[in-house]
Amino acid sequence: MISNEKVYHFIGIGGIGMSALAHILLDKKMKVTGSDVSLGANVKNLVRKGGQCWQGHSKDNVSDGAVVVYSSGIPGSNVEYLEALNKKLPLIHRSELLASLMEGTDSILVSGSHGKTTTSSLIAAIFTQAGKDPSFAIGGNNHNMINGKAGNSRYFIAEADESDGSLKSYKPHSAIVTNLDYEHLVNYDHDINNLGRAFYSFMEKVSDKTKLFYNGDCPLLCQFKPSEGFSFGFSLSNNLIVSDYKCSSWTSIFSFSFLGKSYEDIALALPGKHNVLNAAAAFGLALSYGIEENVIREALKNFSGVKKRLEKKPSSEKILLLDDYAHHPREISCSISAVREAIGERRLVAVCQPHRFSRVADCKDAYEKVFDEADVIIFTDIYSAGEDPIPGISSENIVRKINERFFNKAFYVPRPELVDFLKNILQVHDVCLTMGAGDVSLIHDDLASFDVSKLKIGLIFGGKSLEHQISTLSARNVYSNLDPSWYEVTAFAIDREGNWIFGAEDVLEGEDIDVPLGKGESPLSSSVASQLSKCDMFFPVLHGLNGEDGSLQGFFEVLGKPYAGPNIIFSSLCIDKLLTKQVVASAGIPIVPYKDFSQFQWIREKDRILEEITAYFSFPMFVKAVHLGSSLGIYEVNNTDELCAGVHQVFSLDTRVSVEEKVAGAKEVEFACLGGSEEPFCSVARAISRNSRGRFIDYNSKYGLNGVSSFESICDSQIGSQDVLCEGKSLAKAVYKILGGVGCCRIDFFLTDDGEYLFSEANTIPGMTLASTFPKAFAREGMDMKTICHKLVSEGLYRCQIRRVKGIYN
Repeated sequence: MISNEKVYHFIGIGGIGMSALAHILLDKKMKVTGSDVSLGANVKNLVRKGGQCWQGHSKDNVSDGAVVVYSSGIPGSNVEYLEALNKKLPLIHRSELLASLMEGTDSILVSGSHGKTTTSSLIAAIFTQAGKDPSFAIGGNNHNMINGKAGNSRYFIAEADESDGSLKSYKPHSAIVTNLDYEHLVNYDHDINNLGRAFYSFMEKVSDKTKLFYNGDCPLLCQFKPSEGFSFGFSLSNNLIVSDYKCSSWTSIFSFSFLGKSYEDIALALPGKHNVLNAAAAFGLALSYGIEENVIREALKNFSGVKKRLEKKPSSEKILLLDDYAHHPREISCSISAVREAIGERRLVAVCQPHRFSRVADCKDAYEKVFDEADVIIFTDIYSAGEDPIPGISSENIVRKINERFFNKAFYVPRPELVDFLKNILQVHDVCLTMGAGDVSLIHDDLASFDVSKLKIGLIFGGKSLEHQISTLSARNVYSNLDPSWYEVTAFAIDREGNWIFGAEDVLEGEDIDVPLGKGESPLSSSVASQLSKCDMFFPVLHGLNGEDGSLQGFFEVLGKPYAGPNIIFSSLCIDKLLTKQVVASAGIPIVPYKDFSQFQWIREKDRILEEITAYFSFPMFVKAVHLGSSLGIYEVNNTDELCAGVHQVFSLDTRVSVEEKVAGAKEVEFACLGGSEEPFCSVARAISRNSRGRFIDYNSKYGLNGVSSFESICDSQIGSQDVLCEGKSLAKAVYKILGGVGCCRIDFFLTDDGEYLFSEANTIPGMTLASTFPKAFAREGMDMKTICHKLVSEGLYRCQIRRVKGIYN
């Protein structure tokens, strides 16, 4: 029985479970003392609250009449433990103290092999948001570095720890069991069935079975499912069914159905499917306590996270440092998968510190496949946690097994060399994730002030294409948005004759939108080649032939350098608008009907072609060059004479012509795409259109003076209903994937009066001028041009790094 008259002395008070209970006792105005080998942040917080703590263990720390609290990690040889025995003082295990504190409360307990801390923290956040003022004892610190609290309500939220067998000490009012895994079997005779039966007994002791939730997607746990309660998971066989999961940066969006009601589009401020399962169970439990849906939603949306659970650490803004408690292979796999979904196409450097020789021995065959979504894998020495080494169990052997697979490359780095190793390999846009329950987190103190070198970017623009001036205008916008604190930019201008000028920043900063003639050299000249070799990567901003057609991308490939934007295949496919339409149409997506022919066919069979065109289409029509964009080489024609004149005009610019009937009353709707074609890496901005007022938008109208358009952009409700807009966005993503989208693209459709989308064309390096719809579309999503540039650079770096590791082309 807890008494205000007693002193509670904690042996190892800084431990996460012990400090939580010390916080609760201090909140209850009880006397708390404690000792630990080091006085870390947890201890300092307790001292600020009124606790008395000593560094190191000594029998002098144990006062007469104290109640001595110990955990399973305290050996029987500990001097303070022996002193308590000598003085015949009350000795209680941490789990016994927790059980005593929960007497007379509505205890809400979370157990399971993984996810207890996050799930209990989510429940605490929900109940706090609801004004319930719960007590809690959680195995992780919140953003205020607090893991325990004595609230003023009847609710007590805690973790029921299975690791030391203390699960049997608790009699929960309600509970969540997250999963069952081959973990902590040392206290269960190394038999997973014994652990399963312990979970079963725990669930059967829940007093209110309408508030019992267990993971129905965990096959091991389902072998020991309780007689009553609710299963949760993605499977349709569950009582609480999670669906529609997606990850957007560090936010997860999901829906679920429970007891005949659907809960749509819930936002959770954590990435990863495993966290969504935790949140869904917490949501269902909170509903069973009568907490309002909007309150639960708000708590999940604003959840501040838990220390060492994908915790963002201080670092240079050029890299992202994360720290996670994961040390079991299943936890490692979930953490890496969640980070990959959140960061998209950025290089992920995973640093793992295995925990305990016994655990590594139990899981030695489980490590090799859990790192498949990481790009660089680093293992440091096993953190022994006081255990003796086991022959044949080492990080070096794990690395050897991982490297026998073909997915990625692993390194063994001794713990004292880890910081220097990371400083040598980390570069702009990298994400470094440390995982472990030992001291690997301490490296973040050394990395916090580390700043990676600037990336040397070669910005290439101009070119021989008719879209030369648009390229210069686009490059100016890109140049002004490549952050000089991140990048060192060298401008390479290509004049209309194909000669290269390095150090052409003055062109981008001046008023003339033509690259001057007579100052350039061949890209293979020693001076230009020397400057190209100094670049870490390239950022091409060229439109049309000799820039957007894969030829320049092939040049970068030969140089062995990464580059932003589309790759060779995507570029060479989409430069041919007819071939693009054929590929899209073959997938069943409607296209704008067309008739195409070559210059030689026109010369030899002009009459037949005109007859077919006029029989198939009605005026007005559009005559289009197949390999140009930006409204160049496009002519609106209203009779046969104008048709012939338009064809002749196109053949002065291109070798092939496409003729299309003007789609009466249709809007030209554009969707901007960024990233790779695979989920979750593709970002598609909302629809955007130009208010043409029924007339064709030519080049001068589109770009105007110095890239400032005279046409206003229209969007959303002006284009169509929400269902129509969603359909268009879905079609754009489908087209991007069909075409093998990489880097960026603008997908254009015609939207008819009856709401049908007809695919028109894809532009792999869309205009990025101030007037261009591509940056405007993403601006409406909250993404400015600087962020677009960052994404294009990071995606280009990532693509090249993956290609080098795997030895593949493109």
